[in-house]
Amino acid sequence: MTVATLPVLEAMSLGAAVIPSNTTFIPEFVGEAGILVDPTHDEQIASAMDEFAGDEERLTAFRLTAMQQAARFSWKQAAKQTLELYNSGFFARGEKLQ
Repeated sequence: MTVATLPVLEAMSLGAAVIPSNTTFIPEFVGEAGILVDPTHDEQIASAMDEFAGDEERLTAFRLTAMQQAARFSWKQAAKQTLELYNSGFFARGEKLQ
């Protein structure tokens, strides 16, 4: 999890339909739960906003998908995966952590 993804995941966990940037690692976390846009193209951002504003059914579907997608990520899971990475020898210090 990167710092840039935290606001997006937090919004998704609360059921917000998101229009995040298609840069960095954000698309990996958002998946199909938002409309990804190039942050340097105002037209893409406006178009995504229009999509949500003009279709309540689609907005509701994105909100549900966002909550489901955000539920896949947690600090507990991130800590577990980090510990597994350390213990796999990835960092090659030879000593296992608990």
